[in-house]
This record gives sequence, structure tokens and C-alpha cells, in this order.
Amino acid sequence: MRTAWTVAVAALAIGAGAWLAAGALGEEGAGDGMPPMQKSIKDTPFAKALLGTWTLTSKGATGEGTGTATFTLGVGDTAILETYRNDMKTGEQSMSFHGHGIYKLSDDGKTCTCWWLDNMGPEPMKLTGPCDEKGATLTGDTPQGPMEVKIVKTADGYETRISSGGHEFMVDTLKRAK
Repeated sequence: MRTAWTVAVAALAIGAGAWLAAGALGEEGAGDGMPPMQKSIKDTPFAKALLGTWTLTSKGATGEGTGTATFTLGVGDTAILETYRNDMKTGEQSMSFHGHGIYKLSDDGKTCTCWWLDNMGPEPMKLTGPCDEKGATLTGDTPQGPMEVKIVKTADGYETRISSGGHEFMVDTLKRAK
């Protein structure tokens, strides 16, 4: 019984490896409909402008804060991964807001979809819109209602303006970290 199990597992592993290799090599008809590999986005204007570590200051309905936002390439250079931390203070109360964004670009690099997760939201948000080296305007319906995130190039960095239901509730000012 053990030998039959070992042979079955080995056969599955070999078959899966052949299927993946055939798809990765781009053989016509190989992989039983496997989609083509995504291309790298590292040379797109949006990625080139945003990649790196930024210091941030924020102001909004939740108070004021300082922190960092780091944008790196991930998923085989096919996505931008953001790690966000903002230590905020509202009156006497302090809180640390943490988030992660996963940004995928369209084939032409002119449209971006972001999936955002943070320590305040119960589930990921999905926002989509146009993007280039000057920023992006991402919108979507979220559990908190309609959301818009505008990333706008400024003289010395970027500004992120976040609105929900037509009301701006937070502005982050990002400057490249030294």
C-alpha cells in the first residue's frame, strides 16, 4: 500500500511539474489553458515613480500622524507591494494604523487595481482607476461605502487624499526618505 501511495504522489508531482514547465515555456496549447505569465511592471512610469520608502505626515478626521510608506516590487515584479504605518494621535488618544496594499497594473501600465488590507477594516478593499508617473485616482465600493483615493504628485513627493461618500477624511503628505 505504501509503495502504491508513493508512486501515485510521485506521478502527481511529475505531472504538475510538466504542466507548469510547459505553461512557463509558452508552448502552444500546453498547460490546458494556463494563462500567459504576467509581464514585469518595474519599468512602468507608475512603478518607477512610486517605488521606495517615503516618510509621511497625515491630517484628517482621525487626527494627525507620522509614519512611513514603503513600495516594493513583488510577485515576480508583476505587482507593487505597499507596507504602511501611521502613528496617529487624536487628542489624548494614540493609535498605530497599519496597512498593506497590493497594486496590479494593466498590460499598458495605465490602469491600476489596488487591494488594501489594514488593521481597522474587517475585509480587503478593492479600488481601481487610471495611473501614471503623476499618480492615480482609485475608486471602489467598500464596506465603508464608496471610496476614492487620489495619489497626486507634488513638488517634493506625493499627496494621498482619501474620501468616502464624497467627504475627504484624510490627507497624507509623502516625501522620499533619505
